[in-house]
Amino acid sequence: STQSTWGHFLSVYFFFDSAMRILLLLLAVVVYAHALEPDVNRTGAELITSKGYPLSTFKVTTDDGYILTLFRIPHGRAGMGTAARPPVVLQHGFLDSSDTWVLNLANESLAFLLADAGFDVWMSNSRGNKYSMAHKKLSPKSIAFWRFSWAEMGDFDVPAVLDLVQKETGADKVAWIGHSQGSTQMFANLATENSVADRLSIFIAVGPVAYIYHCKSLLIEGLGRLDGDKLVHLLDPYDFLPTSKLLETLLPDICSASPGLCDDVMAIVAGYDKKTLNMTRWPVYVSHFPTSISTRDLEHWAQGVRHDRFQRYDYGLLGNLEKYGKTRPPQYNLSAITGVPVHLLYGDKDDLGDVKDVQRALKEIPGSVGTLYKNTAHVDFTWGPNGAKTFYKHILQLLARHRAA
Repeated sequence: STQSTWGHFLSVYFFFDSAMRILLLLLAVVVYAHALEPDVNRTGAELITSKGYPLSTFKVTTDDGYILTLFRIPHGRAGMGTAARPPVVLQHGFLDSSDTWVLNLANESLAFLLADAGFDVWMSNSRGNKYSMAHKKLSPKSIAFWRFSWAEMGDFDVPAVLDLVQKETGADKVAWIGHSQGSTQMFANLATENSVADRLSIFIAVGPVAYIYHCKSLLIEGLGRLDGDKLVHLLDPYDFLPTSKLLETLLPDICSASPGLCDDVMAIVAGYDKKTLNMTRWPVYVSHFPTSISTRDLEHWAQGVRHDRFQRYDYGLLGNLEKYGKTRPPQYNLSAITGVPVHLLYGDKDDLGDVKDVQRALKEIPGSVGTLYKNTAHVDFTWGPNGAKTFYKHILQLLARHRAA
């Protein structure tokens, strides 16, 4: 029967997916055992303290019950000093964590550069990643825990993070730097009636993503154009952690056309240029990326490709009527973003934040300023060793101009 066939298929899939996860874990152990670079085996906290920086860990609970983890670097290696230290939030992107801001050396990682430049650095973690896998009532083993996307991050995570930072620092305003989905959730928040604009000194979006119709990410574009996200939902409606086996199931044509490509998760998710990364640190990067997201989050991204709209999650005709009272999800009105300086730093080789999509957002956000960086891919904004001389230098200049404490 059809039911038994589906049952057999799902059983086989979950067996192979579990086997692949175990294999990847074993391979990781081997890599760790032979790694010459100690950062491969360090936790996020150890990545910070091993470089000589102070660290504090905080938890904050969102209004809908998710418990988020934030790491704080209150000052640089030179000490506190006497000058005020304005708070800056660093919000990671898609399939990522706060580790992304500290994966390079101290003179190459944005979090360390900011701390040494006199800022109070707060690195937040979105719901559902490895550091924020908790809820007041729901277990991550329940499907209810995973019923969220970046829309809920904008509605609940953003204000909760700002609540904590302002409570601990006493600051009237906070700077927000968001990479990838870390910018998406802020765009979403600022475009609603519950905007946190009056609590921000500046919003800097690096590798920004609002519209995503022109994205060239093999994962997001492939799922969006081919409705592959619906298959993902059938296979696993809980969390999504891309493995090579899962990618081969979802993107068979792409994976078979380029053997070995789907073993490189980063190439599938966002693309990268080996010429602009320090490839000797590649084992460090892949030991900390990717982390989990919800399947619904992945679906929401794919919907952006299909519909070419920056909108809330699409539950389908009946689901939308129940959730929104209309057949289509409400769109986010980027022209409603006011009251905060907005700067978009984007690259011409970014497979997720395509130039056309970023420039469309720039036209809609009143007073926003865009800076295009040549030969720059999506992950260069967090992992590129030359960032200190280019976009990080620009970020420090922007923060100095809009310094608030």
